[in-house]
Amino acid sequence: NDKQHLAYFDSYGGAPTVEVIKFMNTKDRGIYSDFQIQPMNSHLCGELALFVLYKLNQNPDSYIDIILNLNQYING
Repeated sequence: NDKQHLAYFDSYGGAPTVEVIKFMNTKDRGIYSDFQIQPMNSHLCGELALFVLYKLNQNPDSYIDIILNLNQYING
């Protein structure tokens, strides 16, 4: 498939490691968010990651919209 998408998601807004960034840059298709969605005292990490994967499976081009909508839902 010539339409690959690479997305890195950390619900706390942590940046990807140097190795992940290098890999994403070699593919020229990497995207990630560096802002915090999950509150620090929350245990939603797994659920948020699964939600992002589910939504990306529905529409691989929608990463930014997914993250912005999720942030609005969680943080109002």
